[in-house]
Amino acid sequence: MDVFINGRYVKDLQMVVQKNGFCLFEHSNSQKPAQNILNRLRNKKIIHPGRNILRFENSYTSRGANSRKRYAECFLYVWDSTDLIVISDVDGTVTKSDVIGLLSNAVESYDSHTHKGVNQFYTDLSNLNLRFVYLTSRPISLMSYTRKVSGRALGEDANTKLTSH
Repeated sequence: MDVFINGRYVKDLQMVVQKNGFCLFEHSNSQKPAQNILNRLRNKKIIHPGRNILRFENSYTSRGANSRKRYAECFLYVWDSTDLIVISDVDGTVTKSDVIGLLSNAVESYDSHTHKGVNQFYTDLSNLNLRFVYLTSRPISLMSYTRKVSGRALGEDANTKLTSH
């Protein structure tokens, strides 16, 4: 498994796919990269403060076909240890319900099933220089859409910090 940070291949983070499907970092033989490697990546400014884009790529062949690649992308946020963080659920907190909120957002305007005043509340919190992480139980296949809707409902910064659980 190849690992890229901000579009740059990082050999030190090479991973091995186990028979059970789990991936382990080669250097640490664990699911966590070694701390000295992370420190080196920060010192070389490969990982920088703020949002970093991680891409995990796996090349494979299937039924004699040419090599194919599977990949997953995610964001890694590097914040200061003194930063204050707000963790907020989207489903039922921002939207009025899980299922109806999802369906309503999919076919109607974003605010039809959003709690009244939630946008202003989050705006007021963001003016305090807080960091936000948004959680959702929505399917990962809808992540781009959910980021877009959350960005409209909560402010554009929300669409970059949405995490599925």
